[in-house]
Amino acid sequence: MTKIRTSSAEIISAPLVIFFAFTLNARLTKLFLSGYNLYDTKRILEILLLVGIGLMLLLSNKERHSWLGIFSRLTLQTRLLIAGIFILGTISSIAAPIPRDAFLSLSHVGLLFIFTLFIAAQRRRFSDSYDKILLLIIVLSVIIYEGEFIRIFISYIVQERVFYFHPLFENTRFLCQFQTWTLPLITLPILLTQESTPGRRKLIFLSILLIAGIWWGIAIANGSKGSLLGQLVGWAGIAIIFRGRSKKWLLIQLYALLAGLLIYFTVFIPELRYDNFSAFAQSLLSRMALWEQALQLIKDNPLLGAGPLHYAYFRNPYAAHPHNSMLQIASEWGIPVLLMISLLAVTNFTTWVKRISENPIHISLTASLLAAAFHSLFSGVLTMPMSQIMMCVVIGWMYGIHQPLQIRSNSSPDTKTGRVFIPIVLLCIGGVVLGIFPEVFSLTELGEEWLNNHERFEEHAAYNPRFWFQGWLR
Repeated sequence: MTKIRTSSAEIISAPLVIFFAFTLNARLTKLFLSGYNLYDTKRILEILLLVGIGLMLLLSNKERHSWLGIFSRLTLQTRLLIAGIFILGTISSIAAPIPRDAFLSLSHVGLLFIFTLFIAAQRRRFSDSYDKILLLIIVLSVIIYEGEFIRIFISYIVQERVFYFHPLFENTRFLCQFQTWTLPLITLPILLTQESTPGRRKLIFLSILLIAGIWWGIAIANGSKGSLLGQLVGWAGIAIIFRGRSKKWLLIQLYALLAGLLIYFTVFIPELRYDNFSAFAQSLLSRMALWEQALQLIKDNPLLGAGPLHYAYFRNPYAAHPHNSMLQIASEWGIPVLLMISLLAVTNFTTWVKRISENPIHISLTASLLAAAFHSLFSGVLTMPMSQIMMCVVIGWMYGIHQPLQIRSNSSPDTKTGRVFIPIVLLCIGGVVLGIFPEVFSLTELGEEWLNNHERFEEHAAYNPRFWFQGWLR
């Protein structure tokens, strides 16, 4: 009898597997979180994942030491920038009109940072085997969603009802943000099985091409300009960075795109009963208005911003966030924080680019980050729960792969870092828990109450997702 062995890497990955399984499967979601809309469900699951990881680090000496090892090996500049961001964020939260909501956002960002380094620590600890686990999780996540998509798609065709190409997501943009991160990654199995037998290579190629083709077909049908242009930016970045070494990777992406176009024109177009591309002018007009409001907030609060989450405090006719990552950070956290984050991003990405090889995983992660960074300039990539988790996974994965590039030699977790870590994690968990209770138990009622008491300027009242589906701060 063959024994099935479960490795430590697989066990430690279970929370992430559960998160994607529940967020991308309607029946699992309804089983445990009935009564919540699709957006709030994903936010609750995200909070459970982040708080769960935080508690794991508090309770497990081994996991905590691994996390501290990653943090203590960051360059001094990186650690100072991170400390400066959170210090200024704390001051901004104290000065915000609603400190409780500001600290909720600050604590949430803290948990996202902790989760990012958690992924990096696991990659460093389990090496290449963790690459396979993360890739398997992402591919299975896409398969789970595509299975749900096909089931609902067929059901709507049989019933001759209008089908919108983003089931399980409240808005097509939220799905497109998730796709922006994952489109460059799902073809990786093709590139990682070059040494397999010809028969196995062919089977993997055709299977992954079908999965990627459906994924591309859905992305094209949803018509997100930011997502599709983001993929082109990612491809262009790869061509510039890797030059001739990227030919095979780019060719596989082209095959996936062509498969997506084939599926789109032969299967999806007959059932595509609305035009996603017709709203381009209106979308551009609304973004201009959102950006103008963000610029006014920056002008009024250049140093500390209006406060974390507080773009949603000043109402406008369109949305509770500015649909631009740089303007969002500057308007809510202040220009100094934007400069710190920009310096952090540029220096670390430059270091990554200087040392990476033509390894398909390195190429795909680079393309994913570039695509999402571009998309974030036009959408809430930094704001929505699924996209936030993918951001942590991709950046943490990159840190874990070439973490030695970001370290000081012969460094180890120091006692001071260990002493400060536990209170910070507790504060982040406490800030999130206190920020969502008791409202989390009555989100639907509170949202309906808001709609009944507030008119949306000259139109009817509507939901504006931010932290929750009804995102305006009260």
